[in-house]
Amino acid sequence: MALSQAVHLNVGSEFGFKRPIFAPVPIMETIKSFNSATAVAGSLANISSRVVTISSPTDFEFPIGNTSTLQVLATYGIGTNEVLKAWTLPFKQNITVSNVGTAPITVFPRDPYRPTFSIPPPVLGQPGTYPVLHSAVGSYTLAAGASQDIELAYYGTDVGDFTSYLTIETTAGISTVTLFTNQIVLEETFELRASTTTFIVNTTELGKSVTETINFTPVFNGVPNDEYVLNLVTSLVGDPGWTITTGTNAVSITWDPDVVDNVNSTTAYTSVLTVSALSDIVTINNSSTVNIDYTQYRNVSTWISPAASYNSLIGISFDIFAGIKTLTIGVGAGGDGTPIYAAGGSAFAVLRNLAIGAGTVDVPYPYWSTVYSIPLEAIGTYLSGEIGSNGFPMYMKKTTDELNYADYFGYEQSVGSMFVVEYDGYNNVSIKLNNLRELSGNAEFDATMENLTRAFHYYSTMDYPSRYYQLESPNPGDPRTYLFRGFVATSLTTPETWIVNTSLVPYPT
Repeated sequence: MALSQAVHLNVGSEFGFKRPIFAPVPIMETIKSFNSATAVAGSLANISSRVVTISSPTDFEFPIGNTSTLQVLATYGIGTNEVLKAWTLPFKQNITVSNVGTAPITVFPRDPYRPTFSIPPPVLGQPGTYPVLHSAVGSYTLAAGASQDIELAYYGTDVGDFTSYLTIETTAGISTVTLFTNQIVLEETFELRASTTTFIVNTTELGKSVTETINFTPVFNGVPNDEYVLNLVTSLVGDPGWTITTGTNAVSITWDPDVVDNVNSTTAYTSVLTVSALSDIVTINNSSTVNIDYTQYRNVSTWISPAASYNSLIGISFDIFAGIKTLTIGVGAGGDGTPIYAAGGSAFAVLRNLAIGAGTVDVPYPYWSTVYSIPLEAIGTYLSGEIGSNGFPMYMKKTTDELNYADYFGYEQSVGSMFVVEYDGYNNVSIKLNNLRELSGNAEFDATMENLTRAFHYYSTMDYPSRYYQLESPNPGDPRTYLFRGFVATSLTTPETWIVNTSLVPYPT
């Protein structure tokens, strides 16, 4: 603490106690009578005592190229990038000038940019910093016992530790009081901090993709700033199946086992993601091992109808997903931009676009207009248009605008259901095509739906133009055709063997 004082004794002589530059002297007052009489009780100092103290600040610590007054917000450059960050360190400090005497004093604050009374600015002890003294312009008076804060800050031009001093002029004792300060100027740093640097996946479910979002925090001179928006530059190398998506201060990594055909491998599929911003780089290591139990994921049986005009065709895949028997039913081509009403659309609707794993590809169930997926978890009857407790269809997995055939099928409790599925829990799955309740009024769309009513028949003389790829022709003079009924298990041994179940019925009318 810097100190200056003057004490006036009533004997008429003034004695001053001064603070040398490097060794402060404590205030002392000795009272003694000159005739060896008993000392008079109380102080003999008169009311004109003047003593001033100036508080000593702690070290000033701040990054190079910055002024320590900017405590709340500061801008500084890293290369060509301007960065806004929040400071938390005490880069500026208040210096308190106190009058601890019994008489008023006058203080003349100095500002190196606006010297008072033409007094030169403070002399620097070492190069690299200079002080910035903020206070009221001109002199001010401190009453006895009063204090005044002045704000002191420094600017750093070089990295290192520095010592400086400044002087404050008062009318207490000596004309100036010297205050020594220390400045620590830090190297400017930037760190790109990632929430994680590893992403490990163990794929046990067919076609199940997994996404990990990695958040990045910019750290300037050791201080995180979540509000600063980074320009992230990414690079991904390694095995196929890995993709990245860049967001605001975040990168999402997705592993898709469909890309590697869900092939089990003892060797992990790996990739390395490099993310850079400003002057820092972070590496993310990714690894996935595919280990799918194919007794729980497999195709059981399939069936597809003969194709008819206006894309009137139906395909059914019977699969096991996670141990649950599941029917996937596709209706009509025309999805995903394929021809809607033209006969050519049927070439795109194949079973591999419905079978196991087809729902997990980038465009699920490609080429089909409408798709249902019905898990047979218990004995009972399943309606393809069943509505769940949340008000949404339970089994519909895909629909195409203006091609919602189900709106025109079914009666009473089965309105909106094209298919009625019955499962006995053992070895029979029956699939029935529901009744066409009404037409839409659009001639081509109505032709699609009318032809769909005969899609389960292997042969029909009612379609016009006739069906393509008839599976069987009728026997001469036999007015019957084969009708698809569902699937049936032909063996009770494990694993079960399922085949298509058909029966002879009259030609559809």
